Amino acid sequence: MAHVNHWLHRGFHCEFHGQIDLPELHAGIHDFYSDPRSESCRYMIVDFSDSTLPEIPDLENAKFAALDKGGSSYIETFRQVFVAPSPQVRAFAQDHIDRLQKLGVPWEFEIFDTLEEARSWVES
Repeated sequence: MAHVNHWLHRGFHCEFHGQIDLPELHAGIHDFYSDPRSESCRYMIVDFSDSTLPEIPDLENAKFAALDKGGSSYIETFRQVFVAPSPQVRAFAQDHIDRLQKLGVPWEFEIFDTLEEARSWVES
């Protein structure tokens, strides 16, 4: 399994490992939104600290943004943080955040190089 989910007190940590493909990326997101616990979450850590991504087609990134836009209709107060130490993964995360902000998603977003920085931010 290339991703592991951790349900935390009021949060979700999706940890990806190795070379991630699109189905695996979709699975990590689906796991969150298909679980009723997502409704009580206040943050999500999307952790790519031990993984790489292929080039993500524009249409696929638009789909990921649409899922989060839908989630924002019932999860209003939320922090989404990416752990993205590589420039390629950081670019994907920034593109995703830019799309969500253009869609008017009222969440808070950040990108950090380390899991420790991400945890500190969601707990602040």
